[in-house]
Amino acid sequence: MVGWSLLSAGLFGLGGCATTTGSSSHAERAEQCYRHGPMRTCVPAQRASEAKRAVVHALASPPANLARLVVVRNNMSDFHRHAHLLLDGRPTQELIPCSSVGVDVVPGPHRLLVVPAAASPPLMLKLAPGTLTVIQVSRVVGQGASQGFELKPLSRAQALPLVQECQVLGLIDHTRPAGADAATAER
Repeated sequence: MVGWSLLSAGLFGLGGCATTTGSSSHAERAEQCYRHGPMRTCVPAQRASEAKRAVVHALASPPANLARLVVVRNNMSDFHRHAHLLLDGRPTQELIPCSSVGVDVVPGPHRLLVVPAAASPPLMLKLAPGTLTVIQVSRVVGQGASQGFELKPLSRAQALPLVQECQVLGLIDHTRPAGADAATAER
């Protein structure tokens, strides 16, 4: 009986050690994921703060001297692959299904591209100070185009329900020049 108690105590102690979180690379890696049945797809992204998620979910306007771009990927038939966003040629964020990202930019002309792109060209945007622009990323389904994505502007009314049911990957400060330190710094 004493032997059984010692064995139980030893196994319990070892079990506790095995579940203690250490500094493993998995624990240090920040990622956000989307699950659909057995499928799981993840992107490297720190979880946005509650305040940043609220700003994007509400489609809040930016400060008066900036423009804000919100990109949403939310289509029930689109649950495969990553959509890589490039804003003015700079990598911005990878979108997974049912995700969105806010990007604050300097007002003016901007070029938004999604990779892999379907047949559609990059979207040329002219963003005014204090304005919010929402773009939807959708996977193109059809003959030979099933691997690409397209970009489509949305009104605030169209975008609000799509954004509110998705996870927010971040609110990114994209106002610094391409060569500056932390060019796409998370604010």
